[in-house]
Amino acid sequence: MPSLLVVKPYEDRFLGVKASRKRGRWEFSAVKEWKASELKGRSVVALETTPRVYFSRETLNKGPKEVLHLQAEDKIRDSGYFTGAFQTAICKLSEGPVTVEAGILALEPQGVNHLIETLGRAQARLKAIHHQAVAMAFLAGFLSKEPVLVVWISPEGLWMTVSEAGGLTYLRFQEVDEFLGLEGHPIEESILAVLDYYERFFGKTIRKILPCGPKREAVPRVETLEPLSPDLNRLIKAPEEELLTYPELFGAVFVPEGYNLLPETHKFFLKNLEWVRWSGGILFILALLNYGLWAYFYQKNHTLEAEIFRTRKTLENKLSILNKDYSPSQVKNLKEYLSLKESFEKQPRLDEFLWWLGNNLPQGIKVRSLETSKKGLNYELGLKLFFEGDLASARRGFLTFFDKIKTRAEILDTRFNYDEMAQRADFELKVRLK
Repeated sequence: MPSLLVVKPYEDRFLGVKASRKRGRWEFSAVKEWKASELKGRSVVALETTPRVYFSRETLNKGPKEVLHLQAEDKIRDSGYFTGAFQTAICKLSEGPVTVEAGILALEPQGVNHLIETLGRAQARLKAIHHQAVAMAFLAGFLSKEPVLVVWISPEGLWMTVSEAGGLTYLRFQEVDEFLGLEGHPIEESILAVLDYYERFFGKTIRKILPCGPKREAVPRVETLEPLSPDLNRLIKAPEEELLTYPELFGAVFVPEGYNLLPETHKFFLKNLEWVRWSGGILFILALLNYGLWAYFYQKNHTLEAEIFRTRKTLENKLSILNKDYSPSQVKNLKEYLSLKESFEKQPRLDEFLWWLGNNLPQGIKVRSLETSKKGLNYELGLKLFFEGDLASARRGFLTFFDKIKTRAEILDTRFNYDEMAQRADFELKVRLK
């Protein structure tokens, strides 16, 4: 598949990796800085980095997408997490007869709008916007199907997510106090609190941890947790050190479309834009085919016109010779003869039909009598046939003959009679030769 870029804002530029899927495995380049202008014309997945994110798994009443969004927005407002406007994404997890279990993600719209505006000015082909915490959770979900705690640490804060069975189940951000720094932040206590919460509310024990982020060395060792160490070379091809430093860049390709934060209007525009690109390519190919056909038939027409011109000249020469050798009365008689000959050849010929009839009668069917009459230029025939045998064989033979004669004559009338005592079938046909 074509490659795409996964980028996140970094100062006045972007950090990003190039991703492509080859033979069922994702391959990633090294992380590098990109100017906005360098993204022109490229397929881009962008990451939002705001720490104010709402996530929950809820059971909603089944209905259209708009109804699900209204229910999700009501639940978010009831939580009091946002005091102003927010943007929502819903990912269906399972569906029952009347309810839907869904993951609900919400954040303030300023960051998404800024990404759309910046990448729009750069003329990048924006495919999706995901939140970085969701992306790192789905990376862990891709690497392991059992519950995994992802702890992402930077000087600004601490992201903790839990993924299970390839999906996101928990998400939380803790800001680091700028005076105390990472050294004074209770990282271990925060991790233990997540483990306790998950066991009480989900009834499951987390045994794997994925420390990552620019300051991942600050993650303390917890006795009950084992570091996640998957076989990266078997699953994906990526620089391992950079994957642990920027897991969000490598995990964005595994995020389901339901968590895409692009507005519905933008998604609709992208869908139609792809259709326009596809149809434009088809129209270009059709234009080339039309041009090729035009060139071919133009050449054929040119050749045909030359042949017609030569034939006309030949006929004119021969007619001039004929006019010299034959008088006008002889020419008139010849034209009349040719006209009569053509008219005669167009008439149905009785002898040809009789010869055809003798060679196409099915086995067992015999002619009892044949009457002919001529009406205008056409012959009408009355055929009386008989067959001795059982009814099924008689019907099969007459139907076969009926299908054949329809190709040579117009059926005017038919009669079929079967004498069961005598085991004899009589079949009468009245036809007009074509």
